[in-house]
Amino acid sequence: MFTFILSLFFACSEITAPLNPVDRIIKPATAATAPRFDGTWKYVVMGEQGVPESQFTLTLHQEGNRVKGQYCAITQSGGKTDCEPDVIYNLQGTIQKGKLIGKFYSFFGMPKDKGSFELSFLPGQRLQWTVTHPTKSIYYAPEHCVLKPVKQP
Repeated sequence: MFTFILSLFFACSEITAPLNPVDRIIKPATAATAPRFDGTWKYVVMGEQGVPESQFTLTLHQEGNRVKGQYCAITQSGGKTDCEPDVIYNLQGTIQKGKLIGKFYSFFGMPKDKGSFELSFLPGQRLQWTVTHPTKSIYYAPEHCVLKPVKQP
């Protein structure tokens, strides 16, 4: 009996797996494994005449888990343009749990009047844009849309 207990003791002492449940917690994505939001993404609504009725474009630059970018929103078949021809970043955010959570402002409003947005990946290399808190000023970015990547030449 003593030999059995002694062999059980030595057999159990060779277990190297962590027994602490905290050691088994899945760690969040690091900057090296964060999803890549870089690039230009576009959402277009075509009108009856085959002419775009509205268009929303995001140009994003990612550094680690931080993203900055510029949006360009055109509605009413070009009648309203919330866009800037120069490169002016009007949105920024941080990747959290695989989503980009951030703030934006309209080129019609003041840079201090910021709204909140969320970007998440969908199957088929698409991005879902959702305004989670609007700005107080006028803006023409859609409340919700699905963007596709723009192929670069």
